Amino acid sequence: MAAVIPIVLTGPESTGKSELGKVLSAHFSIPYVPEYARWYLENLGKHYDYRRLQRLARLHKSYQQSQLPAAGPVLLDTDLINYYLWSQVVFGSVDPWLKHALEEEGHHRYLLTYPDLPWQADPLREHPHDRLALFQRHEKEISSRKRPYRIIRGSGADRCENAIQAVSDLWG
Repeated sequence: MAAVIPIVLTGPESTGKSELGKVLSAHFSIPYVPEYARWYLENLGKHYDYRRLQRLARLHKSYQQSQLPAAGPVLLDTDLINYYLWSQVVFGSVDPWLKHALEEEGHHRYLLTYPDLPWQADPLREHPHDRLALFQRHEKEISSRKRPYRIIRGSGADRCENAIQAVSDLWG
């Protein structure tokens, strides 16, 4: 039986992850699991503290696991690396459960979106001036864990083509 191959869209805010997920899902005819935090914060209130963020990370993991296919590739809009970095940046610490759960995601492959798109304001977005630094934190974290990744740059059709090629590389 073939294994599940999670390909994670990650990176700083307002870099087109959700849109790329939909495009790639349609192009490859594979499942796309949208970002859980967006749904949660839009429906249950955008304010959070350290405790709520840790709970959100657990709910995110549970949600994603419930959406995985039996086998084959799947596109995930973020994973626990995002929560790990979010917790570090906002609160300066990370819950031990999150550290451990992140280790279990060692089989993930990444499309890391570069912040070369214009900022799109959104009530849930918090860091319009820190996108390059957040990109660098994502890359450092993924790289230090020796997980395969590709950086996605460009705009419009070029960005989509770059992402399609990157998925082909990571999938193969």
